[in-house]
Amino acid sequence: TPTVRSTIQCWNIKTKISRRLWRELSNRQTKITTGTSTGRNTDLLLSD
Repeated sequence: TPTVRSTIQCWNIKTKISRRLWRELSNRQTKITTGTSTGRNTDLLLSD
């Protein structure tokens, strides 16, 4: 049925978006941790 197909398509889009969000969050987290290790965490927090 088309409803099931559209639901699957919507779910796929949601997972793609969430994956992108997770990637961005993990990247930001890495930046913050590396900034903290070098003592530049305040700069990163202020720039955000």
